[in-house]
Amino acid sequence: MSRPIRVLHIITRMNVGGAGGFVLDVCRLLTGKEFEFRVLSGPEPECEGSLEPLCRADGIELLRSPDLSRTPHPSRDRAAGRQIAAVIDDWRPDLVHTHTAKAGFLGRRMAHKRRVPAVHHVHGWSFPHQRPAVAAFCYRHMEARAARWCERLLTVCQSDTWLGLAAGIGRAEQYECVPAGIDVADVEAAAREPDPALLEWKRDRPLIAFVGRLSRQKDPFTFVEAIHTLERRRPAACRYLLVGDGPLAREVEGRLAAGPAAAATRREGFRADVAAVLGAVDVLVHPSRHEGLPRMLLEGFAAGVPVVGTTVGGCEELLVDGVTSLNVPVEDPPVIADAVERLISHQDERHRIVAAARQLVTRYGIEACTERLAEVYHRVLGGRIS
Repeated sequence: MSRPIRVLHIITRMNVGGAGGFVLDVCRLLTGKEFEFRVLSGPEPECEGSLEPLCRADGIELLRSPDLSRTPHPSRDRAAGRQIAAVIDDWRPDLVHTHTAKAGFLGRRMAHKRRVPAVHHVHGWSFPHQRPAVAAFCYRHMEARAARWCERLLTVCQSDTWLGLAAGIGRAEQYECVPAGIDVADVEAAAREPDPALLEWKRDRPLIAFVGRLSRQKDPFTFVEAIHTLERRRPAACRYLLVGDGPLAREVEGRLAAGPAAAATRREGFRADVAAVLGAVDVLVHPSRHEGLPRMLLEGFAAGVPVVGTTVGGCEELLVDGVTSLNVPVEDPPVIADAVERLISHQDERHRIVAAARQLVTRYGIEACTERLAEVYHRVLGGRIS
């Protein structure tokens, strides 16, 4: 091979989260192994944190499309398409790898027009959760159209493959499952050195945590109601931790302040050292309304934290009730409170769940996931690169 294979990742935003973190890990691990990467992203909202400093620290070139954003906006979307096209024309990648809905549509369209092969990574479909129904129809139609512009549709979980096919998006032979894994050993090591400030703050009480984006999808409201329920049942018995930021931050904080758990709750924004945070946590609550395959669950498993969670989307591939987790319905604070009480009251069950979850998470190591992705790149490109 005369030169590295050039891969351009296009993502709507490189915020602190699953898709952006996966892109960063792929570039870290595969750069120099036949590949050269650039990342093109829209700007991150201030409330969501940015992975730009980590990109700079690792020497990953992060380019910006100022008009690329999640919200539909015809004139800005056209401008974002032109910005994406300009990067493709200037750098001439061998392959375009898109992530998230807006970047996925525009990136695949511009790559197709330039006859550059593309793959699209589905980190959870957005169309089933759009409201009103006409918006869901439009998003599904856009995904079906964009599927014709790419060689592969990569999903992070099998449930997204089945959902896409049932919705008429792409062909069965286009789909491959490439999970967005984690560095299991790194999380385990960091969790063994918990944040000392959190240890000092919780003292000898169980610490119950929510870690994630404060958005409707992640449903922090249900967590807040669950910890208020716990505090009413067991006054001063637990400490609570709410980590993250997002569009619902102000409303979440208002609901937290209005209930009995407020004085026992520590509020933090986005944390780069999530594993050290998890090392101090006794129960992780994951109450999402919908998901792809959340990396936070994988990190919780690797850190040895028992999980109470909803089995939405790809979560059902991780959360086995009574084995790797305690499972709860969506939007059910009293049942979440019951599950948390069960875990903090039954040490043997807690240890069994942690052991089973640690065994499961070894299947989702980032090294194996990136190797699988490299194989996809090679199959898509075939003999096009010499």
